Amino acid sequence: MHRRLLAAILAAALVALLGGSAGAAPTFTTLHSFTGGADGAGPAGTLIADAAGNLYGVTATGGASDQGTVFRLSPAGAETVLHSFAGLDGARPLSGVIADAAGNLYGTTVVGGASDLGTVFVVTPDGIETVLHSFAGGSDGAHPDRGGHALAANGAGIFVCVSDMPNHNRFAPNDNEDNQFNIRVAPGC
Repeated sequence: MHRRLLAAILAAALVALLGGSAGAAPTFTTLHSFTGGADGAGPAGTLIADAAGNLYGVTATGGASDQGTVFRLSPAGAETVLHSFAGLDGARPLSGVIADAAGNLYGTTVVGGASDLGTVFVVTPDGIETVLHSFAGGSDGAHPDRGGHALAANGAGIFVCVSDMPNHNRFAPNDNEDNQFNIRVAPGC
């Protein structure tokens, strides 16, 4: 089911980028085929586009340590690996990324981090990755899942769906968890 949703989102993005219209039969073009090596494998989550038409996303595996990547695809299909996960900085990103106004990409990994229970990360446009939060499995939960994430309207935090506790947790950029802003949702988001 998740792969069908990803394929539908990718198809819609390609139609929009290639100028398809509602009445015409869409023309699909393969922009990049992942090799499973340093370029990543198993694209996951949703793709986002910037004003220049570049697409940004994640692969669940592959990369330098086979722990997943954050990538950029140019409109011509040239891939740039912005970050390759190594474990302590996170592993297995599944929910894609979201971007702030400065072009920083925020996301989560299901495992990896200090306790191997997942991370919240940011990757700058230059590819510098910072772990904003490493889940410990206590009150902060563990294993942020495919439920996704969203940037706070003022850019001061990220809301993350955590599968091991039915909350959206807000993490400020300085790694301060602010329980005052937790929003209760259904288990598994």
